[in-house]
Amino acid sequence: MLDLSHNDLTAIKGLNNLVIRELKLQGNKIQSLAGLDQLPCLTYLDVSNNMISSLEPLRLCVHLTHLNASSNRIEFIRQTESLQSMSWLSHLLLSDNPCAQKYLYRLRVLYRLPNINLLDDTVAIPEEKVM
Repeated sequence: MLDLSHNDLTAIKGLNNLVIRELKLQGNKIQSLAGLDQLPCLTYLDVSNNMISSLEPLRLCVHLTHLNASSNRIEFIRQTESLQSMSWLSHLLLSDNPCAQKYLYRLRVLYRLPNINLLDDTVAIPEEKVM
């Protein structure tokens, strides 16, 4: 595990091809997740309390099982479509983002990501995954 939390980081650099399974970057000033696609073994990522608006750079992090992107600037629920290639992703936190205030937020996220078992610390039931 690598913990770089609360270091006033503004970008993710210098981690290319490292064998990191767990990465904690919460409480920084990161605006982009660019560079994380270079971490092929990443299974746990905490980027909460940053300034992130896009989940797109995570598209290649197919081994993620846990993602905490709460308290950021993710405005659109469709950003979760970038996570659809992550068949192992079971825990997702997006609370305290603008998208979490959108109409039918929870149902729309679970429809896009049916493998999620826990969304924003609440268990996802099968009925929520069908729209």
